[in-house]
Amino acid sequence: MIIKLAFILFMLPCFLPAQNLTGKWTGTANFGAAYVELVIVRDGDRYIGYTYDTGGGGYCKVNFEGKFDSLKQKLRGKGMGFIEKTFGHSQCVFNLDYFERNETALLKGSVLPKSLAMNLMALGITAFTRVTLTRKSLLADTTAFMSQALRKSNKNVGSNKITNTQIDTLSISAVGDEILKITRSRITDTVQTITTSEKEITIQLIDNGIEDGDSISVLLNNNIIASRQRLSHKPIIFKIPLNSTNATYEVTIVAHNLGSIPPNTAMVLIDAGSNKYTLYASSNLEKNAMIKIKYILPTDH
Repeated sequence: MIIKLAFILFMLPCFLPAQNLTGKWTGTANFGAAYVELVIVRDGDRYIGYTYDTGGGGYCKVNFEGKFDSLKQKLRGKGMGFIEKTFGHSQCVFNLDYFERNETALLKGSVLPKSLAMNLMALGITAFTRVTLTRKSLLADTTAFMSQALRKSNKNVGSNKITNTQIDTLSISAVGDEILKITRSRITDTVQTITTSEKEITIQLIDNGIEDGDSISVLLNNNIIASRQRLSHKPIIFKIPLNSTNATYEVTIVAHNLGSIPPNTAMVLIDAGSNKYTLYASSNLEKNAMIKIKYILPTDH
């Protein structure tokens, strides 16, 4: 039987709370799958995404979801439905350890088809197919399963506020194909360029005027940090950590509609330490609005 690696790599190391396993992981299994790929994004204490593997002349792509045990540094999860597959492939359960070797992040452990795994684990047998994965990228493309899960998670947050955990999840993941396509099809106007030496800034987006149903997405360096959010008098709030590794940050506002009173206009409040900014970003179905943030090292550095 071809082992279907629907691994759910949901590992969030407890000794380093800020660590995030979001990204693309690739590797091999000791038999069955010649090539294994895991693509995941973090959503709180869980990870969602998909797996892809080849072997036995076929292939399989499977949705997955799981949770990471921060004390044991283990990711446990299972397949959540086929996306594509050829004959002989199946969904799996995973039991993976996270560790680092020579500054390389690794996921290593066991995987087995669901039905067989349940039976063997009931008998205390854990010697399953072994897999080893290395993180190759911090970016993760999205699927319908992932987008739906993230939107549902975002709706469950009270008062129209995006939490730091959600920003951590979404800012690293790549923009969904639909939003990326929309963004690239339009011109982008720069509203203002702000220079700061603060390590973190806070941005609030508020409907400028009467609430008329304006809906926007926000991109940070072409990665989504807010997806199809409705502008209202309750601010959409998110924080952006800054550092010299990536000195320029581009915040792009993309309109999904014009509301009942065109154009789609947002009041943007930026808190950069002692400096406060109030900007007005107007976008429509032909134009995006961009705010550029340039980070410089403090003078006493």
